[in-house]
Amino acid sequence: MFYHFLQIFLSPIVRFLWIKKVQGLWHIPSHGGAVLVANHSSFLDPVVVSSVVSRRIYYMAGEWVFKKPVFGLIARVMASIRVERSSCANNEAAIDTCVNLVKRGDLVMVFPEGSLAKAWILRKPFTGAARIAGAAHAPIIPLGICGTYEIQPYNRAFPKIAKKVVLTVGKPLSIENRSKNPDDRQYFVECMDSVMEKIGELCGLKYDKAEWSDDAPSKLRKNIIGGK
Repeated sequence: MFYHFLQIFLSPIVRFLWIKKVQGLWHIPSHGGAVLVANHSSFLDPVVVSSVVSRRIYYMAGEWVFKKPVFGLIARVMASIRVERSSCANNEAAIDTCVNLVKRGDLVMVFPEGSLAKAWILRKPFTGAARIAGAAHAPIIPLGICGTYEIQPYNRAFPKIAKKVVLTVGKPLSIENRSKNPDDRQYFVECMDSVMEKIGELCGLKYDKAEWSDDAPSKLRKNIIGGK
């Protein structure tokens, strides 16, 4: 209820201040479950998505988001699903929660890179989105978000006023259900590589999975916010 109140109140403001163009919104179904997946370079990303998608969205959020004073409060108010990388049990519980939500007919939003990345880089994704979509027999819908990093990079407390954001929604992608074989990791890795390639096409970036292989130069890690 509170989510829809915030959406009704904030969406016109977000659209007026920051959103330049929205494309392909019709690919998001008006009913039924789906997993939305996007690149992630700014805290503004979920705000932008919720301002243009009229349906309620449940977000997966890392534990570090909940530690931020403002964004942690927003995450709690929006009933975001907490993911703790250090806890396998918590991660599996978060996946199960998302699967149940999608099966119920809801939208779940996943930023598969796991943390903020610089605007010109697409990171190697985690496989959670593919696992959720496969287990819930639901499509993955890729989104490309451009312009949010320029408005609010990770080290800026408040966003600039600039109508620069372009949000592009791609065609739904099907994921095979392999919930009976959860150890088939390579399949989900390949699925998410394909998803990231689609996201790259939508936002004008190249996703090169070879750059994120085990043999990738360590300097690439510097393109990750907080990377070593």
